Amino acid sequence: QNAAQTLKCQEMGTGSRGAGGRVADALATGPHKFMTTSFSLAGAAIWPQGVLTQREIVDQRGSQGFHGYERWRDTIANIT
Repeated sequence: QNAAQTLKCQEMGTGSRGAGGRVADALATGPHKFMTTSFSLAGAAIWPQGVLTQREIVDQRGSQGFHGYERWRDTIANIT
């Protein structure tokens, strides 16, 4: 399962961090310096954890809605 979350099957463990977090790191440190945030719904997932990007844990006790959803609806729908 770690290999699926890190996308570095040749490396043992989670030292390379998660693929989603590394993407966020690249966007945040690239030429456009995008502001990024990475979330985990359970807190144990490796996928959202980057080297620079720390995952934020969202659960029923502390989640907040995405207030700009209507503005970003089309962009979010086009992510995949």
